[in-house]
Amino acid sequence: MTVLALGLSAPAGAVDQTHVVKFKAGATSATLKGAIKGHDGIKYILGASQGQAMSVQFSPDNRSCYFNVLPPGSAEAIFIGSVSGNEFTGNLAASGDHAVQI
Repeated sequence: MTVLALGLSAPAGAVDQTHVVKFKAGATSATLKGAIKGHDGIKYILGASQGQAMSVQFSPDNRSCYFNVLPPGSAEAIFIGSVSGNEFTGNLAASGDHAVQI
């Protein structure tokens, strides 16, 4: 399942945001767009099951912007975009709410 395809730009006045991702009935993917400025961020929360495949393609306007993927209840990322790039694909080791932190 493709979980997220993200595209971000940086307008004036953006602040830290949290969004819960809800898939449409029968959908296996979602395309999300957002905007941040400076050190602000967006956190996308989505529920997923252990063993489920997750894929994130990230398309920022600013090459210094990146994302991390965090498993449920952990501050330790399972994917660090500043090191590994703008695409993540993997099978999830735990069930629960995963975070994609921009």
